[in-house]
Amino acid sequence: MAITLSNKYLSLQRWLDVSAFLRWWVQGLLLWLPVSWRQRLTLSSPQLLVLASESQLQLYDKRGAERRELMTYERKQLTPGTRPDRLPKAGDRQVVLGLTPEQVLCTTVTFPLAAENNLHQVVGFEIDRLTPFSSDKVYYDAKIVDRQPDNRILRARLAVVPRTTLTAILAQLQTLGLTPAAVVIEGDTTGLNLLPPGKRRRRLNAIQWWGRALLLLIALTLLVAAALPLWQQRSIVVRLLPLVAAAEQEAQSVLAFRDRLDNAIESSQFLLEKRRQSALMVDVLNELTALLPDNTYIEQLSLRNGQLELRGQSTEATALIGLIEDSRLFAQTTFRSPVVKDNRTGQDRFVISATVTPVPEHAPSAHREQPTEDLPEDLSEESPDEHSEAEPSPEPVPTTESAPSPESGRPMQNSEQADVN
Repeated sequence: MAITLSNKYLSLQRWLDVSAFLRWWVQGLLLWLPVSWRQRLTLSSPQLLVLASESQLQLYDKRGAERRELMTYERKQLTPGTRPDRLPKAGDRQVVLGLTPEQVLCTTVTFPLAAENNLHQVVGFEIDRLTPFSSDKVYYDAKIVDRQPDNRILRARLAVVPRTTLTAILAQLQTLGLTPAAVVIEGDTTGLNLLPPGKRRRRLNAIQWWGRALLLLIALTLLVAAALPLWQQRSIVVRLLPLVAAAEQEAQSVLAFRDRLDNAIESSQFLLEKRRQSALMVDVLNELTALLPDNTYIEQLSLRNGQLELRGQSTEATALIGLIEDSRLFAQTTFRSPVVKDNRTGQDRFVISATVTPVPEHAPSAHREQPTEDLPEDLSEESPDEHSEAEPSPEPVPTTESAPSPESGRPMQNSEQADVN
């Protein structure tokens, strides 16, 4: 079961080789372009190819599958400390050293499938067994050429070059001012690179640039797709902020107006309740005028917080308590002080207090109706006109005058003075 899953994983990994797909896709697109455009948009970077033979170094300008010879150097003339008259200029081209198949030992080896991830290290451990050289005497590289998941093995192309050979060529290139980025075998298609890993300089080719540019474009697109809704929402929020502020200000104005209205209603209700619970001074004076007899004089009247106080003189001071108590407007009527005889007027001086109780509106008169004597039947049946003709009415006697006031010598009216607080 584990072998089957591993085989399926390796098959999926090969099927998802994005780099190979992009290479195939771009090459297919380039076939539709003119040759001049195809050369400008070639997938391989321009190279300065140096082919090293036993006696010469030949320099070529390689662009794609085409290459143009530039110059040739004799290797025996390129010794340390000497500098040729003409030096090549690599410019933006990648320097690649090419070895002939005669200078390299190439073979095909078989390894377990588990060695794929660490193939270079595994080859280093097995180099003594696979070649007649030890690992410290050669530079080597290996590339997988075939996988057999059913047998759990892989086949790799192994290339080995003696260190002395490659070191001498690299030193001659240093004399020309060139540093190779890769060491390849002429005619090899597996991508072997015999340059030691520590000396390799990673340089992206066109397909890698296109792949990274595509990935960057995808990342930017995703970023824009994620940020655009946020930016739109922010724009909407910024546009709505003044409207919200205006609505909030208007709402605060409405709330303030409602508070003022509630306070006004509460105040009016308080006043109405206070008015309902308190009797008006007019009602008090009207009630006292109807209750008190003509022989009673009020010198001072005060009304504070529902408490009525009367100061005055009367010939029947003791009877005043009952008269005032009979009214529904007054209650708890008492003398505040003893009744005193005034020697000058011969009347009783009194101070009476009572509690004023409000009477509901539209109620009948607060004081009790005085009983009326029964009239004779002949007078009750008589019409007012006949009675007026039979007996002329006497002249009216003024009732407002009474005994002169002992202090001013003039008659005193009921409720002459009123102090209302």
